[in-house]
Amino acid sequence: MNRVSFLLGRLLQMVVVLWVVATLLFLIFRLMPGNPLVAYIDTNFTAEMQQTLLRQFGLDRPLHVQYAIFLGNLVRGEFGRSFFSREPVSQVMWQVLHSNFAKSFASCSLKTLLIAGMTFVFMIFTFSSCESLRNVSSYGFASGGGGGASTGTAGSGAFAVSGGGAGFAGTGAAG
Repeated sequence: MNRVSFLLGRLLQMVVVLWVVATLLFLIFRLMPGNPLVAYIDTNFTAEMQQTLLRQFGLDRPLHVQYAIFLGNLVRGEFGRSFFSREPVSQVMWQVLHSNFAKSFASCSLKTLLIAGMTFVFMIFTFSSCESLRNVSSYGFASGGGGGASTGTAGSGAFAVSGGGAGFAGTGAAG
């Protein structure tokens, strides 16, 4: 139950943050000085054509009605048309996201292959150069008990591989 309430709280926080960001974007775009269609309107447009565009985009309505329409379209995923390419924004977003996803997938795959190859090479060089050190350390541990790691008495050579000698903690002394 605690995990479910945590997830619901996070979901509510996410919705509130998205609503605040959407509201700020709406207000910035609508309350900036000048005509919001400056980027869309051609220099050859007449006043009647400009009014038609304002009506088409719903910019002739009161601000609260525009906001309600904006939120409704946002929830439905209808983002309108791009001012620059004159295509639906959802298509433009999909093209950008699709190409970015493909590039990200290729990049992650390449990184994974490089890291796996580098790890393999590192393991080969590390184990081949440290093999003599590994043999010495394993012999030293096994030849005298290893500082209390043996179950026999100290110096008994319980783990001795080749004779009981001076192990790690001077275990060759009589106890």
